[in-house]
Amino acid sequence: MVVQSSAGEVQDARHSIIVRVPEVKGHHATSTNRGARILKPLADPYGERQYTAQDLGGHIWTFSQSISDVDPARWGGKLLADESGTTEL
Repeated sequence: MVVQSSAGEVQDARHSIIVRVPEVKGHHATSTNRGARILKPLADPYGERQYTAQDLGGHIWTFSQSISDVDPARWGGKLLADESGTTEL
């Protein structure tokens, strides 16, 4: 998966990382209980369930779980083809 994103709303962020986890609700609960700084609460955008946190070093992490197959055009994205012409969401 390729995700292009700017830090946008988060000041002083130079980059961010998206990590897929098998069950993001439980991951969010564990992170919250252990005192993680949650920047964006658990939400369901783009066919993904995800939340964003910041670690002690200031790195931005988005933890994500796919919950449905959504056409990228529905959220302003673009469907890209690989070299063979095969498309993937």
